[in-house]
Amino acid sequence: MQEQVDLEKALVVAIKAAQSAGNIMLEFYQLRREDTAAKMMRLLKEGGSHTTGELAASPKPTPVDLLDIKTKSSSTDLVTYYDKLCDETIMKILQRFNAKVEDEKRNEPSEAFSFHFITEELTPDTPLTDEPTWIVDPIDGTMSFVHGGCDCCISIGLAIKKQTVLAVVYCPFLSIVQHSVEDLRSTSAVAGELYTAIRGKGTFLNGQPIRVSADALPNTALVAFNYPMGARLSAAEMPSDSAQVGVLKGQKHRKVVEAAGHIREQLAMHPVQGIRSMVLVPSFSRRLPRGV
Repeated sequence: MQEQVDLEKALVVAIKAAQSAGNIMLEFYQLRREDTAAKMMRLLKEGGSHTTGELAASPKPTPVDLLDIKTKSSSTDLVTYYDKLCDETIMKILQRFNAKVEDEKRNEPSEAFSFHFITEELTPDTPLTDEPTWIVDPIDGTMSFVHGGCDCCISIGLAIKKQTVLAVVYCPFLSIVQHSVEDLRSTSAVAGELYTAIRGKGTFLNGQPIRVSADALPNTALVAFNYPMGARLSAAEMPSDSAQVGVLKGQKHRKVVEAAGHIREQLAMHPVQGIRSMVLVPSFSRRLPRGV
């Protein structure tokens, strides 16, 4: 059955679907940046006489309103309007490809088959079978997306006979500073990092072959943590005095608020396209290129 699907053509379609969803995410981030910059500029001009709540008051929907955040299994397992919009966008593009391939095979009864979908938001409970199945997470890292982080992506895979035969992972917010606004609106430019692979043909990043380093060791590796789902206190934390926990949480909250205020003030003075276009840590500024 794998031979019946042109994986090169399927990959092109999957890339188009991922980039279309990425453009939706990019547009929302730019909208949110412009909204934040406008509020902070207004606050700076008025000498900080208004609270954040007063600044947020507006007859038009705020970025948070547009997100329409809902919880699923836990407070850290979120879904937004944009998850669903990206899911629908991806499915429409893939379905057009599916219909064309299925029509071609329908004239050859011995080779007839149909594509299935397993998507995070629209069809998460579809069982995996031997039939060609698109597996889609429209916004992989919704918590980061909600908070404006850059570590979120679109993940698309195609499985045949329960084996992954191609994959696309598109991270629209990484390395974005290398592109202008015009580039971002172009269908030919790749904004961000686009990882692609076909089984047996290697893995590529923005069209360039990549491979795992043979020298990678655990003691020299970078380990990244994300937001946990269904977090629990450890056995050592359980006996902690609740009042003490409250004090520590309050201290951490104040530090976060202070840091957020500083960052937002800086962003207000740099309302530019992109997330990593400004190095906020002076001690690293001589060693890191812009955009890292």
